[in-house]
Amino acid sequence: MRQECISLEPKLFLASNFAFGWRISLWALLLACAVRLVCSHIAVGELAGIVLLGLAFAHGVELQHQALHHSGFKWRPANDIIGTILGLPMLVSYSEYRITHLWHHRKLGTTEDREFFDYRKKRKGINEMLNRIFLIPHFRGVIKNGLCALTGRRFSGFDDKEQHGLRISNILCLGTIILLMLASILFHSYKPILCWLVALIFVASPLHFLIEHPEHFNCKSDSMVPYENTRTIRSNRFLTWFTNGNNFHVEHHCFPSIPMHRVEIVHQVVRPYLKNYNTGYLKYFQYVLGATRKSSGRRKN
Repeated sequence: MRQECISLEPKLFLASNFAFGWRISLWALLLACAVRLVCSHIAVGELAGIVLLGLAFAHGVELQHQALHHSGFKWRPANDIIGTILGLPMLVSYSEYRITHLWHHRKLGTTEDREFFDYRKKRKGINEMLNRIFLIPHFRGVIKNGLCALTGRRFSGFDDKEQHGLRISNILCLGTIILLMLASILFHSYKPILCWLVALIFVASPLHFLIEHPEHFNCKSDSMVPYENTRTIRSNRFLTWFTNGNNFHVEHHCFPSIPMHRVEIVHQVVRPYLKNYNTGYLKYFQYVLGATRKSSGRRKN
């Protein structure tokens, strides 16, 4: 079954300023509440604020994912501007994410596929797993690309027309770190930089790993058919909102230009054709544990 054979109403593909706008507003409210709690001078409030910061950071990258597809706002430059801002707390370069992610959509199932966040490789040990959970390769890349941007060096693997956008977005990521350091100096407090780091490394990064890990895990990697190379997880309303519909990942790969708040509608149509499907995140991670045990058993034998 090919997605081209599925007939969808044209209105499903239309971006909605209202639908995406209130999601951005709620993200900004979460961020503001988190900052207020961090500044409360009460230990419990500060801890809650750090957790809320991490939740907002991870959720922001899921919203950024929609913006880079230009399916958030009707005006494309608004997607680029808001998308850039959404990724800064987690130091995600909007330009690089957009370029590599759209390439991933075109090349998934081929040897040319590459992705900004790639969790498909088999782990070789606990150290590699921890590196992936806490996004250590990503943070190394931030430093490397930041230095490239500052020194005017070329970003390898990208076209000439992509160099300017990459330079600007990576400078903005470095600027975020510098701004937080300056805020700590200005207010004579460790809080701005330390609370951000704790929220980023110990809350947002593991959450991001949990959100993105299911997308293509144990799927047919040499197939270009989304029903075979991608996974869908049907979850509750809260997690569907928090992941911004990313749990309906087959549906997104079938129709990447459909706004993420409508992918659940597509799910009703493609459900009979799904090859990799779980009825919740708990069910999915139980499946992962089972698959890991089977793999370990085969290696011992």
